[in-house]
Amino acid sequence: MPNRPQSGQGALSTEPKQNKLTVKVEFESIPNRFGIEEFRVLIEEAGLFRGQFTEGIDHLRIDESPYRVGCSFDLRIPFRPKRGDPFEQAHRNRKLEMFCCWFTAGAAFVLSALVAVLYYSLPKKKQFVFRGKHAFVTGGSKGIGKQIALELIRKGCSVSIAARNVSDLESTAKELKTLCDSRGEGQKVQWYSFDVTESYEKTESVIREAEKELGPVGVLINNAGFSTQEAFHDLPLSAFENQMKVNYLSGVYASRAVFSSMKSLGGGHIGFVSSAAGQCAIWGYTAYSPAKFAVRGFAEALHMEMLPFNIGVSVLFPPNTATEGFQVELDTMPEQVKLISDSAGLFEPDYVAKTFVSDIEAGEFATTIGLDGWMLGNLTVGAAPEKNLLRAIQQVLFAGVFRGVMLGYIGYFNRMVRRCHKP
Repeated sequence: MPNRPQSGQGALSTEPKQNKLTVKVEFESIPNRFGIEEFRVLIEEAGLFRGQFTEGIDHLRIDESPYRVGCSFDLRIPFRPKRGDPFEQAHRNRKLEMFCCWFTAGAAFVLSALVAVLYYSLPKKKQFVFRGKHAFVTGGSKGIGKQIALELIRKGCSVSIAARNVSDLESTAKELKTLCDSRGEGQKVQWYSFDVTESYEKTESVIREAEKELGPVGVLINNAGFSTQEAFHDLPLSAFENQMKVNYLSGVYASRAVFSSMKSLGGGHIGFVSSAAGQCAIWGYTAYSPAKFAVRGFAEALHMEMLPFNIGVSVLFPPNTATEGFQVELDTMPEQVKLISDSAGLFEPDYVAKTFVSDIEAGEFATTIGLDGWMLGNLTVGAAPEKNLLRAIQQVLFAGVFRGVMLGYIGYFNRMVRRCHKP
């Protein structure tokens, strides 16, 4: 055991390094030959680090001079700073910084992977060119259908419109022809009066007649439809059949009839007009909503089948729109439906039509209107096709939030229905 310093003066400095302390010690009048064991005893007898558990001494470095011996070494101890110690705060800050760094890196990795997966999974968008094509619009004599026909003419199409009311058809056709003449591009307009629910054969014969006049149909807009609003137990069973025929089967008939023409052209586009009620079913729409849900399901399935033929498919989900038909509905609309419908607002048909045609041109699948429509579209997208990367990211990130908001809406609707109920 080395002799303890007789008249020595010691200087000690420490630098915390997580679980290690680097110690520098100088003693006067100390033998110049000693090792690690001697220094351990020396440190213990000198009372250094008293009360702290030491695990060992590493890297002994000795610096000798004629008058003093200096040394430095690494002392391994489990570093546990006391609360309030500046070392403790620095240690915590370091841990927080490391957590933030790893969290940010992880989030960036997950987001990058998500974007990459979506980018390579989504069908590529293709700009659709309307100019020079023959567009056939069912339910085209008024409302949204009429405005779509006007917008298609502005895009360069010749247009055929179909509906039942002859006077409405003649009036709308005159307006469409005036627009065509003002453009001076040789566009033409034809109109056809028939019941789209009569049979597939009737629909096919009308479309073939239109193709003789204006050429193969390159754009089909399935807009024919109307709504029935009443409590389930008060609706006649025939209402359910009629809603499916007009809102759903009419689109099936027309789509089948134009397929061969579009295939021969090497492409085309089929558009469907569903409804916000085809995304969210409410009181009074037990006949109407299922038919509009069917339109959506048919459009989604058809979209996948038409990909090899370069035939695009899209669907519009309009909210309440200020059309002639909507004004008629208001006269007989039940109180519950009015209260619920008012929450979504009222839109002009020309705005709805322009948005739909623009989305078709941009290669989009689904078109929603307004803030509520956008939220509902993101919430109910499910397994529907999506071609827009930004929209896809929004759907992934906000679906949970929108679900919470929608539950609030549904709860509000349920309370209104209960208040309106009269035993």
